[in-house]
Parts: sequence; structure tokens; C-alpha cells
Amino acid sequence: MEFIEGDSDSSDSYPISLVGSLHQPLPLFYPTNYRDARQAAEKLARFLGKPLEDTSTGTKIVKDSEYLDETFIEYLKRMKETVQLPPTPLRMRTIIEKTGNGIVLNIPGPQYGPARWFILIFPVILAGIVAFFFIRPLVLLPGPPAIRYGMACFAFIFFVFGPIVSTIRFLGRMSRQSTNISVTKTAFAAGEMAGRKRTVSEIPFTELEDLVLILDRKTIESIDIGGKPYRPDGRPFPRFVQFFMKYAKNSSIIARSNKTMITFGKGLPQEELAYLYQLIRQTISHS
Repeated sequence: MEFIEGDSDSSDSYPISLVGSLHQPLPLFYPTNYRDARQAAEKLARFLGKPLEDTSTGTKIVKDSEYLDETFIEYLKRMKETVQLPPTPLRMRTIIEKTGNGIVLNIPGPQYGPARWFILIFPVILAGIVAFFFIRPLVLLPGPPAIRYGMACFAFIFFVFGPIVSTIRFLGRMSRQSTNISVTKTAFAAGEMAGRKRTVSEIPFTELEDLVLILDRKTIESIDIGGKPYRPDGRPFPRFVQFFMKYAKNSSIIARSNKTMITFGKGLPQEELAYLYQLIRQTISHS
């Protein structure tokens, strides 16, 4: 099971294929939503008694057919794994609140920086071109001043002022984005604030199947159900590599059930994501 992003002429799809060691993958179905694809893939894996290989997140996650319905809590109990926290990062952007019922993670939106302000370069360049090659000649044209300056003002508002203000407002909305992750004794919930709109998604622990820390796709090719990264040859990465890969391009945490997938933490430093991931695992294991 994988993910293929759609374009203007096609929708996103989650192809399901039979994969063997000696032959090319044999495509079977092309569901257009994750829920249908996951259910179909699980039915096929259960019928054939073969592992389910899911690469829809960009990272390979493999589950044996006998554990397809196993929840994440059941996995932790079966593995009898003791969850240990890595060292707390020196600079944490996430605010962690411990409650009597679990934890709440308040993750702020992207910070301003040179890369963010780079977005302004294009409307500014466009404004300069319009001002020099269009507005300036309008002002210098012969004719009544009211008409010349009126046309120049019209062009300035729509081709200079408008694009720049729209870009600044877009950057402002991005800075106001935030995510709240709530991990209680019964459920995993995520609330996202974008401007004045707030959306909430929740996965009960009776349905939570995967909690995965996504690292750099070019370095790490597979992750097991517990979220541990492995090299292509099957050997696990050392802890310091897992926790201090600061330059991963596709870092995030994914919580997933058969019905819902929640992705959060994009843009956070790698060591902070690793700490939050282990903190969530520890909280769930104590539920």
C-alpha cells in the first residue's frame, strides 16, 4: 500500500499491490482515500496470511497479518517495552502541560525567519516592475492629471499594494497557526488553529494502531509499528542518531487508525520531535 499524489487531472490515490521478492509489484486496487485503502489492504493481507507493508507516509511500516487489529497499547504491552525519555532539548518551542488525566502539548506555528520573508521577494519584484514599466509611463502620459493619476492609483492598488498586503496577511496567518495535542487515558486528540478556524480530530486508544516518528526519507527506509527507525539492512539506528538528526527534511509524528490519520510537528527541530514522540509513548503506556 502506497500513496500517489494527484494533480489537476487526477485525485490522490492509495494503490494496493502484491509484492514478491522475484517479481515486480502487481497492482490490484486504486482507492482514492486512506480509509478504504487501509481496510482493503488489511483484508487482503489477512486472507493471504502475509505482512502488510504500508509506505503511504513515505516511510515503510510493516505489520504481520496476525497483528493487523492490534492497537498501539496492546503492542506496547506485548513487547513489554520500557519507554525512556531522551534528554530534554535545550530550546523547546512546544509548551508541555501535565494534567491529572495525561498531557497537553501546545505547538506554536512556524516562526519568522529569512526563509519565511523570502516569500515577499516575488511580490516586491513584481511591484517594482509594474511601477517602473507601467505606472511611471502612465503618470508621464500627456492628458488631464485626474485621468493620469487615477489610472496610476488604480494600477498601484491592484498590482503593487494588493499583492504585497496579501502576502503579509498570509505570513500573519501562518504565524498564528498552532496545534494542541491532548493525550489522555482514553484518547489521542489534536486541535489545529488556523486564523479563526479550529478543527479537532480524535482517535480513541481502542482504535489507535500506529504512532510513528517520521525521519529523513533518504536516510531511513523503514520503521516498525513501535516507531523505531531501521537501516536498509535491518539494523536499528543508534539512539543518538535517532534523537539528534537535526536536518531531516520530512520530520513529523503520525498517529493513525483505520479511520483517521493525524500528522503534526512539521517544522520542529528533530531532537524536539523525538522527545515529544517518546513522551507521548510513555503517557500512552501508562494509560
